Amino acid sequence: MTDWPLEAAALEWLRYERHCYLVCTERTPLAESCRPDILGMQPDRRLIEIECKRNVRDFRANGDKRVMRLRVRWPAQFYFLVPPTIAETCRSELCSGLMPESYSRAGLLTLEDRVGSYSHLPQVTVVRRARVDPEARRLSRWEIGRMVRHQSGTLCRLAAENWRTRGSATSQISGVPEGTSTQRGGPMRHEIGGKAVKP
Repeated sequence: MTDWPLEAAALEWLRYERHCYLVCTERTPLAESCRPDILGMQPDRRLIEIECKRNVRDFRANGDKRVMRLRVRWPAQFYFLVPPTIAETCRSELCSGLMPESYSRAGLLTLEDRVGSYSHLPQVTVVRRARVDPEARRLSRWEIGRMVRHQSGTLCRLAAENWRTRGSATSQISGVPEGTSTQRGGPMRHEIGGKAVKP
């Protein structure tokens, strides 16, 4: 496999294996400028963060990012998720202390050849377990609400991407995408195959 579904597998692992109540991508409920790849809120309201890295160079460069060096708040657990082809190299570097001090508690995940039982994505396995940060605090109600809003935005984006991937046809007459409403007020009508019909 050349393009591993790291992000999708990470979301599935957080939701079903770690039983996170909320998951979101490229967003954070915290008042910081960093944008974690994947974030999950556990039942105790503490966070698990996953950074997805597809090559060793990107893995090594993560600690050099200015936003990461200046970061104040860290999650209860922090993981890297990498393809199995570079998992051993990344594990060796984490264990050897070559990474910045801020990653001393970092864990490492990778994907197996076998698929999981939820959505048939490659199974996530723990190569190195992340150490829990005892100073990580629980999210406030305001932060949980912000994370819910981010999750809603993620669902909207994924739904749009799924629609585009399915390659919905457009109307030859009006140029309106299939299933789009073409009338305001009264019974709603839709364009399907170039004809306006009631739903």
